[in-house]
Amino acid sequence: MKEVGKHRKNPCTSNILFFLEDVLAFPDFVIENGSPVLENVSEHTRVAIITVPASPSASLMGDPVIINADPVVHPFVLSRRSSHQWELLTTGVPKLDFETVPLYSLVIYAKDSQGATASQTILIQIADVNEPPTFRGALAQRDQGTELSSWGKKGPLGPKCGFCVLGPLCSHRVMAVGERRRIMLTKRMLKG
Repeated sequence: MKEVGKHRKNPCTSNILFFLEDVLAFPDFVIENGSPVLENVSEHTRVAIITVPASPSASLMGDPVIINADPVVHPFVLSRRSSHQWELLTTGVPKLDFETVPLYSLVIYAKDSQGATASQTILIQIADVNEPPTFRGALAQRDQGTELSSWGKKGPLGPKCGFCVLGPLCSHRVMAVGERRRIMLTKRMLKG
């Protein structure tokens, strides 16, 4: 241990600096991440580059790992790029979705051969992509003729009575089935 210091005139106060040899130096993280990640990126898209240089007398023990995440289930994995550099990539599972999770928080942990450890939190912002709506259930089925309702007509025209209802995005037609009428929805995509 080397002592380097400067003593002031007042004996009660002094500044003493110590330089310690053979002290553990903790691994240091350098994280390069760019703009927010689009929610529709394909899997294996690079989100960030993580560099973890160890001290000259030490080496990293294995690869850094993600030890904590919010939310717990996340679509990211670390992939080795070189001896001290890793890429944070998307896996595709679960799918990125801005409406569900707009921000991920990952804690990355590394340990070196001298037992020194370090962790770093990285925030990954998800960017919204304007997407067409997705329907679920009966509306998601692409059949021609989903029955919306059925109704009956009694009158002087009897079963020869017919109606036609049209909408701007789909066409609707009424089909005669005996004395009962059914409104059938026929999907028609408009190009524009």
